[in-house]
Amino acid sequence: MNKRSLKVISLIVLLTLISINIFNASIVAIARETTGDLSVSEALSKSKGTVVTAEGYIVAKSNEQYALKIADTNDVSASEYLIVKLEASMREEFSPVNNQGALGKKIKVTGKRDVYSGEQSIEFVSAIEFIEGSTNNGSVSAALKEPKGIVVTAEGYIVAKFNEQYAIKIADTNDASASEYLIVKLEVSMREKFSPVNNSGSLGKK
Repeated sequence: MNKRSLKVISLIVLLTLISINIFNASIVAIARETTGDLSVSEALSKSKGTVVTAEGYIVAKSNEQYALKIADTNDVSASEYLIVKLEASMREEFSPVNNQGALGKKIKVTGKRDVYSGEQSIEFVSAIEFIEGSTNNGSVSAALKEPKGIVVTAEGYIVAKFNEQYAIKIADTNDASASEYLIVKLEVSMREKFSPVNNSGSLGKK
């Protein structure tokens, strides 16, 4: 083998090593951009465009069915939160507009850090799921013990109307004179079915 051939082989080997190092560096960079499971407050510290997987409680809808608000605590007034923009296939199950039972539940979501309607967000969601630690259905008496601002899911009997068709009174027992009760303010779409003013058959139902 002559010197020219040796030089060509050496050059090929050198270029191969350089390519491998560049490829490995790219993998490391991608790995650094993708984080492990984070809290909402931790995800907020990540820069725009970073792929994150965050866990938080659904505390409110955002932009109707198109997004939701998550926080580290089950508190709609939490100062630190993220807006999660929902893909079309996710809205039926995860949007509180379409599924009221989603409120108060904890989710794990993977997507890119971004800004949605001027608020810190996770967008381009590739995975989302409910996880343990969600709020379970509770009694009226249990819900009464929770502080103001906490999202709760409560079960109770409709024992009376309240403020005509705009709200209802619920209690743990089917007793209009129960000492412990909650007033449930009804959204417009709920009044026809649940208000005793519009549907007398709703009285006494759980």
